[in-house]
Amino acid sequence: MDAAKTIFFDHMMPVMVEVWPEMTCLRLMTGEMGITCFAPMTDGLAEMEWEWSPEMERFFSLVAEREGEATLGMFETFFNAVSRFESDIALKHTGGM
Repeated sequence: MDAAKTIFFDHMMPVMVEVWPEMTCLRLMTGEMGITCFAPMTDGLAEMEWEWSPEMERFFSLVAEREGEATLGMFETFFNAVSRFESDIALKHTGGM
């Protein structure tokens, strides 16, 4: 788990902040590691139509650029260390119906 924390905070998080500057992440202090990140979806649910959004492509491209040949091994170590990785979508209505 320590490897996953190091990879997330030292390698992935700086790129995430660059790709999604309006993102806010909360580190949950229960269990071994819990992080919830919130990012605006300016195009609403239409942003979920992508298999890989332009932002996700940019994220992986920047990680690969910075990590070089170690990228695949880094992600393999990260996903082997975490027991569950999940994404949830929530939509906040700001206008009338």
